[in-house]
Amino acid sequence: MGHRWDGQAHADASYARFGWGAERMRIIPGFKEGCLWRRAFLGWFNGVIALGTRVTPLNAQEIQGPVVSVMYVQDHKHAKGRPGAQWWDGGDLYTHYQGSEEPGRGMIQWIMRESASGRPAERLDLPDWTRSVSVVDGSVWVFTRWYYIPSLADIRSGKANKVMSDPSQREAQEGTLRRSRDFKAWEQIGVFQESPQQWVHRVEPLDGKRFLLDGGFLESGQASGHAIGEIDAKGALKVMGLVPASVYGSPIFESAQSPNGSQFPRIAGWARGTYFNLYRRSKETILCASVAQGWLLEFDGVTGNFRRFFSLYPSPSLEELGASKAVLDSILSDMQPRPDGTFLLAGRDAEFAKQANRSTISSIKESESRYAKGVSEFPALVWWTYDPRGRVLEKSTTPTGAPARLTGGSEPYTFSLKVTGEGPRREKP
Repeated sequence: MGHRWDGQAHADASYARFGWGAERMRIIPGFKEGCLWRRAFLGWFNGVIALGTRVTPLNAQEIQGPVVSVMYVQDHKHAKGRPGAQWWDGGDLYTHYQGSEEPGRGMIQWIMRESASGRPAERLDLPDWTRSVSVVDGSVWVFTRWYYIPSLADIRSGKANKVMSDPSQREAQEGTLRRSRDFKAWEQIGVFQESPQQWVHRVEPLDGKRFLLDGGFLESGQASGHAIGEIDAKGALKVMGLVPASVYGSPIFESAQSPNGSQFPRIAGWARGTYFNLYRRSKETILCASVAQGWLLEFDGVTGNFRRFFSLYPSPSLEELGASKAVLDSILSDMQPRPDGTFLLAGRDAEFAKQANRSTISSIKESESRYAKGVSEFPALVWWTYDPRGRVLEKSTTPTGAPARLTGGSEPYTFSLKVTGEGPRREKP
């Protein structure tokens, strides 16, 4: 039986509506999915899950008839690159891949398009410094912008934190929105000029004219991590209005003052350690998750309006969150859209949610050790289906061929969907 909700604010009332009663589980907020400090920062800046890691498919079994299967991934040593976000469009499956990081180019990225019709799989290389990618109505959209990649020395010295928390510490950048309609060539659609009051990490196309922007935005003293953008007559991507998203009714962003006296938007104090940067979408629905807490924001894929917030498990009060320390383990492991508009999610069980993430991490080695320890003590893997049309999140049985328990590794479990049809497709070189 699925839990139903209306996305409204107060925690205790939400627990009651969700059918969980007033009991609260202690879930301390953490960095984005992954076990490395550096990937935590990269996740915030790049807005793409698990940058720089690589994986190999373990197996595939049909879970949705003859067309779709699930490819379960946990080995991160595949030389071809790591599959990430996926989109279904016109009967085709588009998969975003990330390879190695190269100086002057950022992460090497590409899209594979495959079909159940028997057409050979096709590859589209993405432009250098791609920050985000999305597929809607047969077009591939990318937003490119140079981004700061902190070194471990920057993180240890505190420089990375200064750059991330105070926009006045970094130079304003120019970002470019591009589109490929033929899966071959790129055309420039618009340019966004960053300022300390407005910056963009991600662009999601909506109705063809407007875009949902993810980043930081300040207008008339109000701050938000999302906004609606449009292309003006001069080809500039402009912010047209804020989209205020909230967790249990509390805004995620707030206005702050830099040392030089200027105002800028930043994550609210209670929400430090939350990173809503795992994006998955269908044409009608955009989901954005902070994987450490198992929290999800839902936006309308056509209008960009904020629909609701929901959580995989009950969460602590905002006061507890504000006093908590950020760590690296994740409640939500991964999620992908299905062709029917629903979403398949995988994550950790309730016992993990209650017991994990209780102390800070002091080193990369320790973070890897803690992840392995968490898998050893809480190996259960839980699967959910989310249907945006009915606002129903329900636990589902483990898909055929998928693991119900984790068996090891130093990095979080992820998965991808695959088209089966007449068998595996051969990739073009």
